[in-house]
Amino acid sequence: MLSTPSAVPSGAGPLAAASGGSIKLRSAGIGPTTVSLYWTYSSGGFGCPRDATCGISLKVSYPKNGSSPEGIGFAKSAGTAYAYGAAPGVTYAWQVTWYCFSFYAGPCGTVDSNILRLTQPAAATLSYTQPSSTSAQFIWNNNAAYGGLVVFGSYQLMEAVNGGPYSAVTTITAESTMTYTVNGLLSGSSYSFYLNTTDQCSGCPGGTYPSSSFSNIETLGAPVPPSTYSVTFTESGLHPGTSWSVTLDGVPQSATASTITFSEADGTYAYTVGSVAGYTANPSSGSVTVNGAGVSASITFTAVPPTTYDVSFTETGLPTGTSWSVTLAGTTHTSTASTITFSEGNGIYAYTISVVPGYATPAYTGSIDVHGSSVTQSVAWTQVTYAVTFEESALPAGSSWSVSLQGTVHSSTTTNVVFNEPNGSYSYTVSSAAGYTSSPSSGTTTVNGKSVTQAITFSVAPSGPTIGSFSASASTITLGSSVTFTVTAAGGAGALSYAYAGLPSGCSSANVSTLTCTPTATGTFAVKVTVTDAASRSTNATVTLTVNPSGATEGGSAGNTILGLPAAEAYAVFAAIAIAIVVGGTVAVVRSRRKRMMSPPPPPRP
Repeated sequence: MLSTPSAVPSGAGPLAAASGGSIKLRSAGIGPTTVSLYWTYSSGGFGCPRDATCGISLKVSYPKNGSSPEGIGFAKSAGTAYAYGAAPGVTYAWQVTWYCFSFYAGPCGTVDSNILRLTQPAAATLSYTQPSSTSAQFIWNNNAAYGGLVVFGSYQLMEAVNGGPYSAVTTITAESTMTYTVNGLLSGSSYSFYLNTTDQCSGCPGGTYPSSSFSNIETLGAPVPPSTYSVTFTESGLHPGTSWSVTLDGVPQSATASTITFSEADGTYAYTVGSVAGYTANPSSGSVTVNGAGVSASITFTAVPPTTYDVSFTETGLPTGTSWSVTLAGTTHTSTASTITFSEGNGIYAYTISVVPGYATPAYTGSIDVHGSSVTQSVAWTQVTYAVTFEESALPAGSSWSVSLQGTVHSSTTTNVVFNEPNGSYSYTVSSAAGYTSSPSSGTTTVNGKSVTQAITFSVAPSGPTIGSFSASASTITLGSSVTFTVTAAGGAGALSYAYAGLPSGCSSANVSTLTCTPTATGTFAVKVTVTDAASRSTNATVTLTVNPSGATEGGSAGNTILGLPAAEAYAVFAAIAIAIVVGGTVAVVRSRRKRMMSPPPPPRP
């Protein structure tokens, strides 16, 4: 009989007081190896003297002979106890005893509870089914009546292979999950399984005190694979050594012999015959049924006339109209279009792409595999460029200078200006640095499959240009009249350039020393000319031009007119008219006098 003490309520009297008191022992929950117990005291009460020790002891025994079982442990707290390590299916007798012991007077009283007989539930029963030869589905139960301090812990399905040690296949912590499927069982191996169910304490001081129970062991014999039978396909009509293939139930096989053999269990299986270039297969597909014996199927191949297919080479990157060529299987085709096409039967053909000057392609050789359909090979060209370097000398370090090559300008403060250009001829112009002239200042350079360098020599420029005179053909003109500006300049380095500013509308600047134009606006204009030499040095001069409205005299105003004519012209007209009148009058008088002189004198009056 096992027992363990536990504190009980203490009293105030000098002796143990249990008169009329009793203890009631009950169970709150039970598992295959665990029990949750609790007890209550009657209203008679229990008292413990000040000089005594009082407590509760828990005892368990076998009811039949009163002997004490081994391996059972307890975890107690006030009024409750958790027992673990019991044997599934065994009946135990449980009892608690209140006791009192005085150091001076010795035992001072005991009270026993009722004897509580409890039968532990049986361990789980494990069973299985096999959905396939490589899997097993396990099912089990749980006989525990959880309550009080006894709660569920976990299920562990344990496995041993070929008599080896057990290990957990899975651990399940949900009490309601009582099934699991094991996959991947191997043919030729044996397996043993059992279930480890663990219960534990909830609320015990010091831990959970897990306690396990074990199910029966289930042993699975080595899975026996189903019987298989040969499925043989035999071909006829192919040239010896020709590769052919059959796919049966999704599994392909190929051979150069006349037969292809599969191994299958009973059942019906679909098959397809792979295509062979230059032949047709009969049948090309179908199904075979295996029913306890091997099956054979015959496949007849029939040769078909050779077929040719387009083999096209399509280029990108070449300028339109560029000639290029391809040699395929010894035959060369040349074209200025983007596609070159050959016609070939099934087979593998080597090809070569001819060189195109100034362009490159990643691969000039390769092979084409024609297999029952047209083939297109892409040929990508990229233009090859070369360095065009202008290298100067004589400029101070850090001087800025530039070169315009075919309209593209690059500047530099080092001795080199570099362009990258494909093959061709390119015109260039060198822009002089301030105070320097370049030689050559312009020219043409040619790229022909390699980089080129053009030397540019700078020299200190002579004094800048000067303007000797700058004039207009007339300082005042009327609207609609033309005017000519003339500048005389000398000195400077290299050719001189001219630029005009402040021109009236209708006149545009030009790089000329004599500029003629017809203004379209009136007013007074300060026209400036700037003369610049090759060393970027410049000078300027200004001339004033007045443009009057139509009808005004050059030097007069538009309001000084008579009858719509300029005043001077009107006066001239008036003077001419006056002279004509005077001359006419004089002639008339002269003629009149002559006439009187030639007439006879009149007769005398009577």
